[in-house]
Amino acid sequence: MARGKAGQLLRLRVAPNLIPSLGTPEAQVLWMGCSDSGFAETQTLDLLPEEIIEHRNPANVFSNGDMGASSTLEYALRILQVKHIIVAGHYGCRLVNTAAKNSPTRNCDVSGFHEHHGEEPERNGGSKEHNRRLVELHVWSQAQALLRIDRVRGAQQARGLKVHAFVYDSDANECIELMTAE
Repeated sequence: MARGKAGQLLRLRVAPNLIPSLGTPEAQVLWMGCSDSGFAETQTLDLLPEEIIEHRNPANVFSNGDMGASSTLEYALRILQVKHIIVAGHYGCRLVNTAAKNSPTRNCDVSGFHEHHGEEPERNGGSKEHNRRLVELHVWSQAQALLRIDRVRGAQQARGLKVHAFVYDSDANECIELMTAE
């Protein structure tokens, strides 16, 4: 386990066997990804295609007002009883970077990240590292938002559902998991 200050966001490489394949066509993962990421979830996790139910939105945003996202979440939790939810973003996300450079969109407001995480905003582009950090904070905030939903908390308590925050790095061709230091 990587070490850091309590509450600090850590980055750990995702092991292909993080979620062991059942070898059967049984969905065990709800993948909530970004619609412009373009990477193969089954290869990242070494799972069969049937083991993942996938929902994609721009900037991997989950909103209770989005009937597609809400019904997918309900189906995955209640009918399929998935064991994992993965919120997956990617470095270079155009929506996150646009929201950081210009003004927030209705579905992607990164302005609050600066205050909450004690960072100075970098408008009009910012450094590559700063944009990567915004993507991480956005993915993390989406995973945390899912954890505040009653039916997600209920599945955690009743059957041990796990919620993960992943970021794909196309330059390194790897996926990392974000978590906080204990």
